[in-house]
Amino acid sequence: TIPYIITTNGEWDFYVRAIDRAGNVGEWSDKFTVRRDAVNPEVPVIIYNSGMNIDKWQNNINITLSSKDTGIPIKHYELDWNQDGIVDYTTDGRFIPWNGYSSCNTRFRAVDILDNVSDWTETVHIHMDTIKPDPPTFEFLDGYVQGTWTNQDVKVSMKAGDNNGYIGVSQGGYFQYTSDFINIVSIEG
Repeated sequence: TIPYIITTNGEWDFYVRAIDRAGNVGEWSDKFTVRRDAVNPEVPVIIYNSGMNIDKWQNNINITLSSKDTGIPIKHYELDWNQDGIVDYTTDGRFIPWNGYSSCNTRFRAVDILDNVSDWTETVHIHMDTIKPDPPTFEFLDGYVQGTWTNQDVKVSMKAGDNNGYIGVSQGGYFQYTSDFINIVSIEG
């Protein structure tokens, strides 16, 4: 036997025959096919179907990942959320983060069906919050009593719990108020 090593990527059809020392030529073999691909997929493209790549909590992040390869299908995409090089999660071409997912260092890479792996994408921000805040509580300041008439400005402290902490200016939260559900006014928390 004589080894023949195929080192070129592609699809190859072969027929083989033997010739002995006396020059006698044998019949051709049946066709056999070799398919070789050692090419890594391209770095995935990240498409935000909803949400954005910003360092802010959002409630609607929906990402599509897309990568090209040399005709070899992509098996899945891998996610690393802390840049340690360890795969933390795998997904198909669509990634919808779960509630509470929060990372400023999320990156993706493609893996084809032969386990060829692309380079990592640049990091993106993903902060997902899909839970509504609790109903607000009120505290009247400066001694005001709810429902009484006054000739002074009335200061009201509002607070609402949320699964990601209390709503406030530093977290990007705000309150809205209305007396008729037509005219709605927004104020920072």
